[in-house]
Amino acid sequence: MATIALDIQAIVVDWVYRLSQHEWEVDYDTLLACALVCRAWRPIAQRLLFRRIPRDPREPTDVRRPPSLLLLLHILRAHPHLAVHARSIRLTLDSEARIDPDPDSDPVDVALLKACPQVARIIITEFDDSLTPTLEARLRAIPVYPESLALSGKHEMINRVLQIWPNVRTLDIGQPFTLYNDDPPLIRIPGAVQSLSFPANSPSEWISETADDLPALRSLDLMHPLWSDGDWCRRLCASGLLKRLRTLVLIGRLPPSEILEQLEQLESLVFDELPDQGISLPRTLQHVGYHCGSQPWNAPPKEATILVAALRALDGLQLVTVTRSDLPAEIQSTLMEACREMDVEFVTFETMEHFPRPVYVDWI
Repeated sequence: MATIALDIQAIVVDWVYRLSQHEWEVDYDTLLACALVCRAWRPIAQRLLFRRIPRDPREPTDVRRPPSLLLLLHILRAHPHLAVHARSIRLTLDSEARIDPDPDSDPVDVALLKACPQVARIIITEFDDSLTPTLEARLRAIPVYPESLALSGKHEMINRVLQIWPNVRTLDIGQPFTLYNDDPPLIRIPGAVQSLSFPANSPSEWISETADDLPALRSLDLMHPLWSDGDWCRRLCASGLLKRLRTLVLIGRLPPSEILEQLEQLESLVFDELPDQGISLPRTLQHVGYHCGSQPWNAPPKEATILVAALRALDGLQLVTVTRSDLPAEIQSTLMEACREMDVEFVTFETMEHFPRPVYVDWI
Protein backbone atom coordinates (compact mmCIF):
# COMPACT_ATOMS: atom_id res chain seq x y z
CA MET A 1 0.00 0.00 0.00
CA ALA A 2 1.38 3.36 -1.05
CA THR A 3 2.26 5.83 1.71
CA ILE A 4 1.25 9.47 1.31
CA ALA A 5 4.14 11.85 1.88
CA LEU A 6 4.03 13.64 5.26
CA ASP A 7 3.99 17.09 3.66
CA ILE A 8 0.79 16.12 1.82
CA GLN A 9 -0.72 14.87 5.08
CA ALA A 10 0.21 18.20 6.71
CA ILE A 11 -1.67 20.07 3.98
CA VAL A 12 -4.77 17.98 4.71
CA VAL A 13 -4.61 18.87 8.42
CA ASP A 14 -4.02 22.54 7.53
CA TRP A 15 -7.23 22.57 5.53
CA VAL A 16 -9.21 21.43 8.56
CA TYR A 17 -8.27 24.82 10.02
CA ARG A 18 -8.57 26.78 6.77
CA LEU A 19 -12.11 25.61 6.03
CA SER A 20 -13.37 26.65 9.47
CA GLN A 21 -11.13 29.57 10.40
CA HIS A 22 -13.68 32.36 9.87
CA GLU A 23 -14.50 34.28 13.05
CA TRP A 24 -14.10 31.85 16.00
CA GLU A 25 -15.65 28.67 14.63
CA VAL A 26 -12.53 26.61 14.10
CA ASP A 27 -13.18 22.85 13.96
CA TYR A 28 -11.28 22.04 17.15
CA ASP A 29 -12.86 18.61 17.53
CA THR A 30 -11.37 17.41 14.25
CA LEU A 31 -8.02 19.07 14.95
CA LEU A 32 -7.89 17.37 18.36
CA ALA A 33 -8.61 14.03 16.69
CA CYS A 34 -5.80 14.72 14.21
CA ALA A 35 -3.39 15.38 17.10
CA LEU A 36 -4.14 11.88 18.43
CA VAL A 37 -3.68 10.01 15.14
CA CYS A 38 0.10 9.57 15.37
CA ARG A 39 3.27 11.27 16.55
CA ALA A 40 3.93 12.79 13.13
CA TRP A 41 0.52 14.50 13.07
CA ARG A 42 0.69 15.78 16.64
CA PRO A 43 2.87 18.92 16.09
CA ILE A 44 1.00 19.75 12.87
CA ALA A 45 -2.37 19.77 14.65
CA GLN A 46 -1.08 21.42 17.83
CA ARG A 47 0.21 24.38 15.81
CA LEU A 48 -3.40 25.04 14.80
CA LEU A 49 -5.09 24.08 18.07
CA PHE A 50 -3.25 26.84 19.91
CA ARG A 51 -3.41 29.47 17.18
CA ARG A 52 -6.24 31.34 18.95
CA ILE A 53 -6.26 31.93 22.74
CA PRO A 54 -8.68 31.20 24.32
CA ARG A 55 -9.95 28.97 21.60
CA ASP A 56 -13.68 29.41 22.31
CA PRO A 57 -14.92 32.79 23.67
CA ARG A 58 -18.42 31.37 24.18
CA GLU A 59 -17.23 29.68 27.35
CA PRO A 60 -18.19 31.68 30.46
CA THR A 61 -15.52 34.16 31.49
CA ASP A 62 -17.32 36.20 34.14
CA VAL A 63 -16.50 33.94 37.07
CA ARG A 64 -13.59 34.68 39.36
CA ARG A 65 -11.52 31.63 38.47
CA PRO A 66 -12.59 30.29 35.06
CA PRO A 67 -11.40 26.66 35.12
CA SER A 68 -10.90 26.37 31.34
CA LEU A 69 -8.62 29.41 31.21
CA LEU A 70 -6.62 28.27 34.21
CA LEU A 71 -6.13 24.84 32.65
CA LEU A 72 -5.13 26.46 29.36
CA LEU A 73 -2.65 28.71 31.17
CA HIS A 74 -1.14 25.71 32.96
CA ILE A 75 -0.65 23.94 29.60
CA LEU A 76 0.97 26.98 27.99
CA ARG A 77 3.36 27.48 30.89
CA ALA A 78 4.30 23.82 31.06
CA HIS A 79 4.79 23.56 27.28
CA PRO A 80 6.21 26.83 25.90
CA HIS A 81 6.62 25.24 22.46
CA LEU A 82 2.81 25.25 22.21
CA ALA A 83 2.48 28.88 23.34
CA VAL A 84 4.64 30.18 20.48
CA HIS A 85 1.91 29.06 18.06
CA ALA A 86 -0.60 31.57 19.51
CA ARG A 87 -1.33 34.30 16.96
CA SER A 88 -4.43 35.91 18.48
CA ILE A 89 -5.76 36.26 21.99
CA ARG A 90 -9.08 37.45 23.41
CA LEU A 91 -8.96 39.42 26.67
CA THR A 92 -11.67 40.56 29.08
CA LEU A 93 -9.53 42.93 31.20
CA ASP A 94 -11.05 41.46 34.34
CA SER A 95 -8.49 42.45 36.97
CA GLU A 96 -10.30 40.30 39.57
CA ALA A 97 -9.89 37.03 37.65
CA ARG A 98 -6.56 35.84 39.04
CA ILE A 99 -4.54 32.69 38.84
CA ASP A 100 -4.40 32.44 42.65
CA PRO A 101 -5.97 34.29 45.61
CA ASP A 102 -2.90 36.48 46.16
CA PRO A 103 -3.96 40.08 45.33
CA ASP A 104 -0.45 40.74 43.97
CA SER A 105 -0.63 37.86 41.51
CA ASP A 106 -1.19 38.43 37.80
CA PRO A 107 -4.76 38.57 36.47
CA VAL A 108 -5.49 35.79 33.99
CA ASP A 109 -5.27 38.19 31.03
CA VAL A 110 -1.78 39.31 32.00
CA ALA A 111 -0.63 35.76 32.63
CA LEU A 112 -1.93 34.61 29.23
CA LEU A 113 -0.17 37.44 27.41
CA LYS A 114 3.08 36.70 29.22
CA ALA A 115 2.84 33.07 28.14
CA CYS A 116 2.23 33.88 24.44
CA PRO A 117 5.19 35.93 23.13
CA GLN A 118 4.25 35.67 19.42
CA VAL A 119 0.72 37.09 19.67
CA ALA A 120 -0.10 39.27 16.64
CA ARG A 121 -3.77 40.06 17.29
CA ILE A 122 -5.42 41.15 20.55
CA ILE A 123 -9.21 41.29 20.88
CA ILE A 124 -10.83 43.22 23.74
CA THR A 125 -14.61 43.59 23.76
CA GLU A 126 -17.27 44.96 26.08
CA PHE A 127 -14.90 46.70 28.47
CA ASP A 128 -15.80 50.02 30.09
CA ASP A 129 -13.89 50.95 33.25
CA SER A 130 -12.17 47.59 33.73
CA LEU A 131 -8.74 48.84 32.63
CA THR A 132 -7.40 49.92 36.00
CA PRO A 133 -4.07 51.81 36.23
CA THR A 134 -2.47 48.78 37.84
CA LEU A 135 -3.65 46.46 35.07
CA GLU A 136 -2.56 48.98 32.45
CA ALA A 137 0.94 49.09 33.94
CA ARG A 138 1.17 45.29 33.95
CA LEU A 139 0.11 45.12 30.28
CA ARG A 140 2.69 47.76 29.31
CA ALA A 141 5.45 45.69 30.90
CA ILE A 142 4.75 42.62 28.74
CA PRO A 143 7.06 42.36 25.69
CA VAL A 144 4.34 41.64 23.11
CA TYR A 145 3.95 43.74 19.96
CA PRO A 146 0.58 43.08 18.31
CA GLU A 147 0.07 44.20 14.74
CA SER A 148 -3.75 43.96 14.97
CA LEU A 149 -6.22 45.19 17.60
CA ALA A 150 -10.00 44.70 17.76
CA LEU A 151 -11.55 46.96 20.43
CA SER A 152 -15.07 47.73 21.62
CA GLY A 153 -16.15 49.81 24.60
CA LYS A 154 -15.81 53.31 25.94
CA HIS A 155 -13.72 55.59 23.76
CA GLU A 156 -11.62 56.62 26.77
CA MET A 157 -10.68 52.99 27.33
CA ILE A 158 -9.95 52.44 23.64
CA ASN A 159 -7.58 55.41 23.67
CA ARG A 160 -5.76 54.01 26.70
CA VAL A 161 -5.32 50.61 25.06
CA LEU A 162 -3.97 52.28 21.92
CA GLN A 163 -1.38 54.06 24.05
CA ILE A 164 -0.19 50.66 25.31
CA TRP A 165 0.34 49.32 21.77
CA PRO A 166 0.85 52.40 19.55
CA ASN A 167 2.55 50.55 16.69
CA VAL A 168 -0.52 48.57 15.69
CA ARG A 169 -1.04 48.33 11.92
CA THR A 170 -4.60 46.96 11.78
CA LEU A 171 -7.32 48.46 13.97
CA ASP A 172 -10.94 47.29 14.24
CA ILE A 173 -13.14 49.57 16.38
CA GLY A 174 -16.56 48.18 17.29
CA GLN A 175 -19.76 49.95 18.20
CA PRO A 176 -19.47 51.39 21.75
CA PHE A 177 -21.59 49.53 24.30
CA THR A 178 -21.89 52.56 26.56
CA LEU A 179 -24.19 55.43 25.63
CA TYR A 180 -22.76 58.91 26.07
CA ASN A 181 -24.87 61.86 27.23
CA ASP A 182 -22.65 64.14 25.14
CA ASP A 183 -20.47 63.43 22.12
CA PRO A 184 -17.88 60.76 23.04
CA PRO A 185 -14.20 61.65 23.02
CA LEU A 186 -12.53 61.34 19.64
CA ILE A 187 -10.53 58.16 19.17
CA ARG A 188 -6.88 58.93 18.50
CA ILE A 189 -5.74 56.52 15.79
CA PRO A 190 -2.01 55.66 15.81
CA GLY A 191 -0.14 56.94 12.76
CA ALA A 192 1.18 53.47 11.87
CA VAL A 193 -2.32 52.08 11.14
CA GLN A 194 -2.59 50.65 7.62
CA SER A 195 -6.06 49.13 7.89
CA LEU A 196 -8.93 50.74 9.84
CA SER A 197 -12.47 49.53 10.53
CA PHE A 198 -15.04 51.52 12.50
CA PRO A 199 -18.80 52.24 12.77
CA ALA A 200 -19.73 55.27 10.69
CA ASN A 201 -23.45 55.50 11.40
CA SER A 202 -23.31 58.62 13.56
CA PRO A 203 -21.51 61.95 13.09
CA SER A 204 -20.25 61.70 16.68
CA GLU A 205 -18.44 58.48 15.75
CA TRP A 206 -16.24 60.27 13.20
CA ILE A 207 -12.52 60.14 13.72
CA SER A 208 -10.71 63.45 13.28
CA GLU A 209 -7.51 62.21 11.63
CA THR A 210 -6.54 63.36 8.13
CA ALA A 211 -4.25 61.86 5.51
CA ASP A 212 -1.31 63.63 7.16
CA ASP A 213 -2.14 61.99 10.51
CA LEU A 214 -2.50 58.52 8.95
CA PRO A 215 0.12 58.37 6.19
CA ALA A 216 0.12 54.55 6.10
CA LEU A 217 -3.67 54.05 5.83
CA ARG A 218 -4.57 52.08 2.69
CA SER A 219 -7.55 49.95 3.76
CA LEU A 220 -10.81 51.26 5.25
CA ASP A 221 -13.92 49.42 6.49
CA LEU A 222 -17.01 51.58 7.12
CA MET A 223 -20.04 50.15 8.88
CA HIS A 224 -23.28 51.85 7.80
CA PRO A 225 -21.73 55.10 6.52
CA LEU A 226 -23.90 58.22 6.50
CA TRP A 227 -23.86 58.97 2.78
CA SER A 228 -27.07 60.98 3.20
CA ASP A 229 -25.37 63.35 5.66
CA GLY A 230 -23.80 66.07 3.50
CA ASP A 231 -21.63 67.44 6.31
CA TRP A 232 -20.29 63.98 7.13
CA CYS A 233 -19.40 63.36 3.48
CA ARG A 234 -17.71 66.75 3.14
CA ARG A 235 -15.55 66.08 6.18
CA LEU A 236 -14.60 62.66 4.81
CA CYS A 237 -13.59 64.17 1.47
CA ALA A 238 -11.72 67.04 3.15
CA SER A 239 -9.69 64.59 5.26
CA GLY A 240 -7.80 63.42 2.18
CA LEU A 241 -7.98 59.81 3.39
CA LEU A 242 -9.95 58.58 0.37
CA LYS A 243 -7.35 59.53 -2.24
CA ARG A 244 -4.76 57.04 -0.92
CA LEU A 245 -7.06 54.08 -0.27
CA ARG A 246 -6.41 50.80 -2.04
CA THR A 247 -9.23 48.85 -0.35
CA LEU A 248 -12.70 50.00 0.77
CA VAL A 249 -15.18 47.65 2.46
CA LEU A 250 -18.71 48.94 3.10
CA ILE A 251 -21.43 47.51 5.30
CA GLY A 252 -24.16 49.42 3.54
CA ARG A 253 -24.80 50.88 0.12
CA LEU A 254 -22.35 52.31 -2.36
CA PRO A 255 -21.29 55.93 -1.85
CA PRO A 256 -22.44 58.89 -3.95
CA SER A 257 -20.46 60.03 -6.97
CA GLU A 258 -18.57 62.76 -5.09
CA ILE A 259 -17.10 60.08 -2.79
CA LEU A 260 -16.32 57.65 -5.62
CA GLU A 261 -14.46 60.40 -7.49
CA GLN A 262 -12.08 60.75 -4.52
CA LEU A 263 -11.00 57.09 -4.73
CA GLU A 264 -8.19 57.70 -7.19
CA GLN A 265 -6.06 54.63 -6.32
CA LEU A 266 -8.74 52.16 -5.21
CA GLU A 267 -8.06 48.56 -6.24
CA SER A 268 -10.66 46.64 -4.21
CA LEU A 269 -14.26 47.64 -3.40
CA VAL A 270 -16.63 45.49 -1.33
CA PHE A 271 -20.26 46.37 -0.46
CA ASP A 272 -23.38 44.58 0.74
CA GLU A 273 -26.15 46.49 -1.08
CA LEU A 274 -26.61 46.54 -4.85
CA PRO A 275 -26.93 49.92 -6.59
CA ASP A 276 -30.47 50.88 -7.60
CA GLN A 277 -29.37 53.31 -10.31
CA GLY A 278 -26.54 53.71 -12.78
CA ILE A 279 -23.15 54.22 -11.19
CA SER A 280 -19.56 54.85 -12.33
CA LEU A 281 -17.03 52.88 -10.31
CA PRO A 282 -13.35 53.94 -9.95
CA ARG A 283 -11.52 52.91 -13.12
CA THR A 284 -8.56 51.62 -11.09
CA LEU A 285 -10.59 48.75 -9.58
CA GLN A 286 -9.21 45.23 -9.94
CA HIS A 287 -11.62 43.56 -7.48
CA VAL A 288 -15.31 44.16 -6.83
CA GLY A 289 -17.20 42.21 -4.15
CA TYR A 290 -20.93 42.00 -3.51
CA HIS A 291 -21.04 40.44 -0.06
CA CYS A 292 -24.69 40.72 0.77
CA GLY A 293 -25.74 41.38 4.36
CA SER A 294 -29.19 41.14 5.89
CA GLN A 295 -32.20 40.30 3.70
CA PRO A 296 -30.38 40.19 0.35
CA TRP A 297 -33.42 38.45 -1.13
CA ASN A 298 -35.11 41.86 -1.31
CA ALA A 299 -32.69 42.96 -4.04
CA PRO A 300 -34.51 43.03 -7.41
CA PRO A 301 -32.70 41.09 -10.18
CA LYS A 302 -32.55 44.32 -12.24
CA GLU A 303 -30.09 45.73 -9.68
CA ALA A 304 -27.65 42.99 -10.65
CA THR A 305 -27.80 44.17 -14.26
CA ILE A 306 -27.03 47.73 -13.08
CA LEU A 307 -23.92 46.41 -11.33
CA VAL A 308 -22.92 44.40 -14.41
CA ALA A 309 -23.08 47.54 -16.53
CA ALA A 310 -20.71 49.29 -14.10
CA LEU A 311 -18.35 46.29 -14.11
CA ARG A 312 -18.15 46.22 -17.91
CA ALA A 313 -16.70 49.74 -17.86
CA LEU A 314 -13.69 48.62 -15.79
CA ASP A 315 -10.78 47.78 -18.09
CA GLY A 316 -8.54 46.42 -15.30
CA LEU A 317 -11.12 44.28 -13.50
CA GLN A 318 -9.67 40.87 -12.57
CA LEU A 319 -11.88 39.45 -9.81
CA VAL A 320 -15.54 39.54 -8.71
CA THR A 321 -16.55 37.94 -5.40
CA VAL A 322 -19.99 37.26 -3.91
CA THR A 323 -21.42 35.50 -0.86
CA ARG A 324 -23.61 32.44 -1.32
CA SER A 325 -25.65 32.84 1.87
CA ASP A 326 -29.24 33.77 0.91
CA LEU A 327 -28.09 35.21 -2.41
CA PRO A 328 -30.85 34.73 -5.03
CA ALA A 329 -29.74 32.27 -7.67
CA GLU A 330 -30.80 34.66 -10.44
CA ILE A 331 -28.47 37.41 -9.19
CA GLN A 332 -25.53 35.01 -8.77
CA SER A 333 -26.15 33.58 -12.23
CA THR A 334 -26.25 37.08 -13.77
CA LEU A 335 -22.93 38.07 -12.21
CA MET A 336 -21.26 34.74 -12.97
CA GLU A 337 -22.29 34.86 -16.65
CA ALA A 338 -21.08 38.45 -16.99
CA CYS A 339 -17.69 37.50 -15.51
CA ARG A 340 -17.40 34.60 -17.93
CA GLU A 341 -18.04 36.92 -20.87
CA MET A 342 -15.52 39.49 -19.58
CA ASP A 343 -12.91 36.81 -18.78
CA VAL A 344 -12.93 37.87 -15.11
CA GLU A 345 -12.43 35.41 -12.25
CA PHE A 346 -15.61 34.77 -10.23
CA VAL A 347 -15.28 33.50 -6.63
CA THR A 348 -17.96 32.79 -4.03
CA PHE A 349 -17.75 32.76 -0.22
CA GLU A 350 -20.27 31.19 2.14
CA THR A 351 -20.77 34.40 4.16
CA MET A 352 -19.11 37.81 4.43
CA GLU A 353 -17.15 36.54 7.45
CA HIS A 354 -15.41 34.01 5.20
CA PHE A 355 -13.89 36.79 3.10
CA PRO A 356 -10.24 37.38 4.18
CA ARG A 357 -9.46 40.76 5.71
CA PRO A 358 -6.23 42.30 7.09
CA VAL A 359 -7.51 41.98 10.66
CA TYR A 360 -7.43 38.18 10.42
CA VAL A 361 -3.72 37.74 11.10
CA ASP A 362 -4.44 34.29 12.53
CA TRP A 363 -5.69 32.97 9.18
CA ILE A 364 -3.59 30.67 7.03
